[in-house]
Amino acid sequence: MKILALLTFLTIAYCQVNTQVSRQIPGSKAKYCTERERNKTRCEQVDESVVGYLQDGGHAVYINKCFACRDKNLDHYYDLDRCPIVYKMFGKPRSCFEDDAPVCGITTRGLKTQTSECVACSDENTLDMFYPGRCIEWTPAFYDLSDEIDDLISEEENPE
Repeated sequence: MKILALLTFLTIAYCQVNTQVSRQIPGSKAKYCTERERNKTRCEQVDESVVGYLQDGGHAVYINKCFACRDKNLDHYYDLDRCPIVYKMFGKPRSCFEDDAPVCGITTRGLKTQTSECVACSDENTLDMFYPGRCIEWTPAFYDLSDEIDDLISEEENPE
């Protein structure tokens, strides 16, 4: 009986791991929330931005993974890198090399695959954030959750 229970547990664990791995896009750094992360009731206001791909086909930018994981509509997310400050200090370079390292830039119009970090960070529509690799083909819908994040922070600071 104990062996049967152990085999059942191992089979379920194996299937869960393989299901999660099979959903990952080859070569990507997609991350999935754990059940513990999804059930957190409080998040720190630390700016470690992530972009989340939602189950309804859209995407959203969150202040950090804690806020992303609390969104029940979240499927997976990517950590975002910031554009180097040199672009803000000296403006965009005259030319960028096509270095075959595509990135997914977060722009005012949604997500956009760019040929390099330099190209993405030089784009006037980029919000100075990107993640390595191509953007996933996803239904283009950009959600601004800044108001929702402010509401969540206010609720945590002023519980009733």
